[in-house]
Amino acid sequence: NAYRKQIKSRLLPDACYFCRNRLKNKEFHQVTIRQYDDFKIRLLGKKNIQSIQVAFNNTCNLRCVMCNEIYSTQFKKEGTCLNRKVYDKRFIEDLNKYIPKLKEFICLGGEPFLIEEYYEIWNQIIKENPKCEISVITNGTILNDRIKNLIDSGNFKINISFETINKEKYE
Repeated sequence: NAYRKQIKSRLLPDACYFCRNRLKNKEFHQVTIRQYDDFKIRLLGKKNIQSIQVAFNNTCNLRCVMCNEIYSTQFKKEGTCLNRKVYDKRFIEDLNKYIPKLKEFICLGGEPFLIEEYYEIWNQIIKENPKCEISVITNGTILNDRIKNLIDSGNFKINISFETINKEKYE
């Protein structure tokens, strides 16, 4: 509600810095909030949350050039890593009441397949709301039988983030 009040006053909260920068640069087609354009407005304000985007922590196995200490624990070598753990067990339990009506669950932060809290939520979504789209932004380096089975049993949308496909730039 605090975010909504700020936005109505034309002030974007700090958490909205991606959109703020894109709006400032007139990159309207890339404003993240557009992903919600197709959601049903009649459900807003009725505690029928349709989308949840979470970054549990920043555990990651890579230190990509386009990344930073907010999204990867690999920056701890320079002493800049925030090594944040944002949500606790209670938060996960609180999420359960929203799972039956969710349209999407977006997983960010670090490498989601290395973050154990996500597995508990993914299994709950698969069990209670198999149509819910589970979007995972991954570096694609972690793929084992546990992950393959999970992806096969749920409605996953996998986004692979990588530095470049150009060999010279990568090296």
